[in-house]
Amino acid sequence: MQVKLKLFHTWKIWLQKNESHRLWASFGTGLFLGILLFKLGDWSMDEFTLKRSMTSDDGKSLYSLGRYSGRLVESLSLSKSEAQILTQGFQDLVQHRPARISSEDHQIKLNEFIESRKEKQIRLTKTEGQDYLKQFIKSGGLISLSGLGYRVLTPGTQKKPGLKDWVEVHYRGSLINGALIDATQVNKPVQLPMNGVIPGWTEGLQQIGEGGEIELVIPSHLAYKDAGSSPDIPPGATLVFRIQLLRVLDSGRVNK
Repeated sequence: MQVKLKLFHTWKIWLQKNESHRLWASFGTGLFLGILLFKLGDWSMDEFTLKRSMTSDDGKSLYSLGRYSGRLVESLSLSKSEAQILTQGFQDLVQHRPARISSEDHQIKLNEFIESRKEKQIRLTKTEGQDYLKQFIKSGGLISLSGLGYRVLTPGTQKKPGLKDWVEVHYRGSLINGALIDATQVNKPVQLPMNGVIPGWTEGLQQIGEGGEIELVIPSHLAYKDAGSSPDIPPGATLVFRIQLLRVLDSGRVNK
């Protein structure tokens, strides 16, 4: 499985993009809801045609937009009957049928509906994360004052990274249901700045030394908070990582 999301370009980059995520969710609500319905309508492509279409930049952009769309709709936790109503609205639009209601007049209610459903889903996602963390602690994991769950698998040497250091690591990250969100490739570690990753990573890596390995359970307030990181990390999600600290690069990024 090729993971398209590069989780740790840097924490600062995510902060810059976070505002655009919120603007997309607000401005593009109707578009986002509609695009997902290509799956609900009978418009899916066969695998060969899809792969050929995605060789172009436009095709890749459209696919990415579909992933963003799917995450937004997923956060609404629609019932089957609600999804059918949603489908009808999209089909009426693309088939040029008259609108059954005035969308402009209903815009405020629509925004309220979306925000209400998203907040409900975020609460549920956080509760599930808290339950997972409790089970992690029961199984022998530790928890820091900040709420970070961790288990040192190999302590490593006495050379531990500081906040200004870079580190070379192998890692695998997932949601609490085991869904992969990001991972390094075999024999291809990455180099990252300690002050440029999510807070849970910064804190967790200081628990081990060079050559060490750690398992982290990172609550949303130490990761991507209530915004999430589309398309793979839902708002409020708790993340699970296993990290090998190969080298501490106290002089900054170096060539391998």
